Amino acid sequence: MIEPAERGVPAAAQPGCLMLVVRHLVRGGAERLLSSILHHVSAQRVHVLIVKTGRTPLGYEEEVSWFADMAIEQVCLPDCAARDRWPDVLIDLIRRHGVTAVAVSDSDDGYRLLPAIRAAAPSIWIADLQYNPLAQVENNRRFGRFIDITIAQSSRTAEAIVAAGGAPERILLNPGGIDLSTFEPDAAAAAQARQALALAPTAFVVGFLARFDPTKNPIGFLDVARRRAEAGWTFLLAGGGPIEAEVDQAVRSLPPGLDLRRLGAVKDSRSFLMSVDVLVLTSLNEGRPLAVMEAAAMGCPVVAAAVGGVPELIDHGATGFLCPPGDLDAIAASLDWLAAHARERAEMGRSARMRAVRDFDLRSALPRYAAALLGP
Repeated sequence: MIEPAERGVPAAAQPGCLMLVVRHLVRGGAERLLSSILHHVSAQRVHVLIVKTGRTPLGYEEEVSWFADMAIEQVCLPDCAARDRWPDVLIDLIRRHGVTAVAVSDSDDGYRLLPAIRAAAPSIWIADLQYNPLAQVENNRRFGRFIDITIAQSSRTAEAIVAAGGAPERILLNPGGIDLSTFEPDAAAAAQARQALALAPTAFVVGFLARFDPTKNPIGFLDVARRRAEAGWTFLLAGGGPIEAEVDQAVRSLPPGLDLRRLGAVKDSRSFLMSVDVLVLTSLNEGRPLAVMEAAAMGCPVVAAAVGGVPELIDHGATGFLCPPGDLDAIAASLDWLAAHARERAEMGRSARMRAVRDFDLRSALPRYAAALLGP
């Protein structure tokens, strides 16, 4: 396996054109990371072409603004041609734009198009972006002979790819990160953020910040809140997505005395994280969630289910708590401890910030992403 600091990662190509093949572009952590990567690539005078193999699903918020200023073209294949004509459309785009490298990101159809791409352009460089140990590992195995390099977000993802038969020498472990200059503790701004939400200075505030879909499990967060309805805490629920109606129904069924604020989709995660004392993740699967890294950078401890790459981001008992997947009682118990130990909670937040500065700086990862995506 190619470690981040190891030599042997392909050097960035001369200015050319990178084609990114995605399922769709919705508002989420993976898309924010992709946006940062592609902005870095385009700053090297490399053209970026985005091809979507699906339309935005009902209930998801499409996000094209993050990519609009750097993509020379955005193409939605279902809007262009019948499915059996997609290879022809893709090959025409490759030739017309002089595409020198292709990257696949979480698109089943993108993988299925790789044989046609390779047949039409045998020398083209093909990279696979892998975010978690479950979603696309099987496609990486099936189409691995067409892929030059796989970029894994976490050690668990890399291990899953190797276990499925992937060649370690063609896997780059390159954990992503965040902009530490944006996510930095600010006591005065935090006080203003809490005041804007009418939160008492002494309130113990528990937050959830994620898309409302089954994998992120917002219903699990509400079940945790229900378990502590008599604790006198405040719960902030931020997000939106395809199971929003189910979430709203669950909110309405909560005990009437429970202080839960339904904030909707939050575009400024920094202000949200300033407002909470602890962030909770009840996810059933994850890659390397930006929310956990952002919380750490803001000095906010995280209590999370130990799924996907999450255990690589939290030092259990030092920067937050890791709980067995699906164990909502363990999450509630961790919150009990944090609520009762304010001084230790503050120290945990300081440790989280130090961990973020040491390990979560996106600036160090971006050049490696560019080199791996663009090829030799």
